[in-house]
Amino acid sequence: MNLKDVHICHHCFVKFKPIFKHFKFEGCSALAIYEYDDFIRSLIYQFKTNLDIALGPIFLERYLHLKYFYLGYKIALAPSHVSQDLERGFRPVEEIFKVLGLPLINPFIKTNEVKQVELSVEERKEVSKYIKLKENFNLKNQKILLVDDIMTTGSTLKAMVEILKEENVKKIKILVVAKTPLIEK
Repeated sequence: MNLKDVHICHHCFVKFKPIFKHFKFEGCSALAIYEYDDFIRSLIYQFKTNLDIALGPIFLERYLHLKYFYLGYKIALAPSHVSQDLERGFRPVEEIFKVLGLPLINPFIKTNEVKQVELSVEERKEVSKYIKLKENFNLKNQKILLVDDIMTTGSTLKAMVEILKEENVKKIKILVVAKTPLIEK
């Protein structure tokens, strides 16, 4: 798919303002493409809540060159609860990142249907207790690119990083569509 194949008006197209923010998170090299502003928030809502699956590719389509920075990495998707995926009929994070053409893996499960958007900042920090590695998923000595759509408190990514460090992966990097400006560790 090419950007010209994605039907987006010029008015919306110019609202995409990439920041390509490089930062460290939990000792890992990380990159956020956009700041989590009102425009990106509304698109993610349209995509995930209004089930507008056609929006999936538009977040990364102009930045396919990113795949060259992550050659040799497997994309590990941030989990959503299986019931949410079934209700939507698709996995949002997969729909966004599959456009990069790198191997996708789904090693994590979310054991509770908790929706972070409905939680306070303090409650979001507890999300890590609901993220687990699937049984018999061997990631030892692999290079893993953790991906998520939105990074607010970083709780989901922190849980995934901790799990991967216990699994003795070779290297961990992080790529998110958008992040709030406050998160850098």
